[in-house]
Amino acid sequence: MRTNRLSFVQKVFHCESGQVLIWLPFMMLAFLAMAGLTIDVGHAYIIHSQLQNSANAAALAAAGEVYNTSSTNNATSFCNTYSGSASDQNVGANQVTVTTACNPECLNMLLATGSKCTDTPAPPNNAIQVTQTGTVPTYFMRLFGIKTVTVSAIAVSSMQGMAEPWNVAIILDATGSMNVNDPYCPQANTTSEQCAMNGIQVMLKGINPCRGVAGCGVGDTTTNFRVSLFSFPNVSTDTVANDYNCGSAPTAQEYTLPVIPASGVTSGYAPITYSQTTTGRHGQQTTTTLTSTYQITPPSVGNADVNGFMSDYYQPSGSGGLNSSSIIVKAIGNGTANGCLQPPGGLGSGGQTYFAGAIYAAQAALMAEQAKVTNLGITSNNAIILVSDGQANTGYNQYPQATSTASSTGGVGGISVTFAGNSSENLTGTASSFGVYPDYNDDCQQAITAANYAKGLGTRMYAVAYGSESNGCTSDSSVVVSGTLNLPIAKASAVIPCLVMEDIASPGATSANPWYFYTDGSSVHNGCTDTTHTSTDLSSIFGAIAATFTNPRLLPHDAK
Repeated sequence: MRTNRLSFVQKVFHCESGQVLIWLPFMMLAFLAMAGLTIDVGHAYIIHSQLQNSANAAALAAAGEVYNTSSTNNATSFCNTYSGSASDQNVGANQVTVTTACNPECLNMLLATGSKCTDTPAPPNNAIQVTQTGTVPTYFMRLFGIKTVTVSAIAVSSMQGMAEPWNVAIILDATGSMNVNDPYCPQANTTSEQCAMNGIQVMLKGINPCRGVAGCGVGDTTTNFRVSLFSFPNVSTDTVANDYNCGSAPTAQEYTLPVIPASGVTSGYAPITYSQTTTGRHGQQTTTTLTSTYQITPPSVGNADVNGFMSDYYQPSGSGGLNSSSIIVKAIGNGTANGCLQPPGGLGSGGQTYFAGAIYAAQAALMAEQAKVTNLGITSNNAIILVSDGQANTGYNQYPQATSTASSTGGVGGISVTFAGNSSENLTGTASSFGVYPDYNDDCQQAITAANYAKGLGTRMYAVAYGSESNGCTSDSSVVVSGTLNLPIAKASAVIPCLVMEDIASPGATSANPWYFYTDGSSVHNGCTDTTHTSTDLSSIFGAIAATFTNPRLLPHDAK
């Protein structure tokens, strides 16, 4: 009997059945805590994802506006409009109250080689950082005293992503006035010509022409950006190679007057050949034949196509991001070497300027290139970037004279400017009235008319006023330009270089402040100002222009 009692007692003390009941409340609390943590953390993670998505959207929407100083359309206003804060465009259905901070910033990685955000004067902002913060209420974790969790998301963006399909003609002033040092250039002791070419380098470096492939050519369907270089005064075709092979200065010729290409005509631009007969003091006659071109990247030279456009300039690594073997890079330089292009010698070298003909030449080439790209199955846009002070002041003796005869090659004939009288004939033999292309009067307004013609055919006109003066256009003695202008011209005396460049530019949201009009420091010093953009030096200006051809892209949060 005693043995049985001992066995019962031992069983009572040694049996483990039911002891879990003692720990069950603690285990339940632990399970609830883990479940609560999982639910609350999961909720916070969902909110963070929403914040990140809306921060990305705000940053991408604002990227294209970082160079804009408009009080209503700038990077900060676009950022706030497309953020996840209350009443903005990307508020999430389940989001908590969101605070958005929009901070335009300067990133060294987006600047030209050798430039830094700490330079004086400081480069303009080229990116934007968006930070969104939300306070997320907890459900289970508040049992442990944690009532809210703060989550945040950061997005950094800039332009210079993949290029849109564009055909671009750059027209660079190469008159004698460009052969002096520019005190406002970011690169010290640099001529105006080289400073302008440094700016073009920045633009090309920022635009990868290839879509999803390492390399591409103008004839590829993977190419989105095609570019050609023009200059004035026009130079002989025999010496134009000096501008991309670094020979001696090319030889300037009289300003030839290309035929205005009619809408739908895609024959392109052809350098004009003309013969000129001069009579010596003893009555002897001498006939010379000259072929002059405004196009520095000739058709079918190097990797240029039949219209003189190329896309081989880009190189992701080395040579400052540019391909040093490309003839357009040779002409403008590659970051480690100056460009070969230089103001030509001879006629026009003293600063005589006329660029209406160069605009018509570029437009003719663009129309042909656009048709070529269309045949590849690509819908593309055209643009002209004109870099000049806007001063056009060429006298009659800078054009082929009445004794000059255009070559019959290419179907053109007739003569050009006649000195004695108020009319002239272009190279198709069509007479023009006083001051209308191709007359030698009202040179500046003829350039505005040429730009309006190009804009009417869908070409976007960029006007970079480089050293624009507050007076000039001395050949403009009457008002001949017509049509809608950014700045109306009431009298001939109001025609000054700054106004010319502003009227050449394609307008933006308001005609009073054309979005595609830019001024550098030297123009501002002369009283020619651009109130729309933050960029005031050529490198920054061309960085801003590059942004208009490309898509926004997200950058790492720690981008510098």
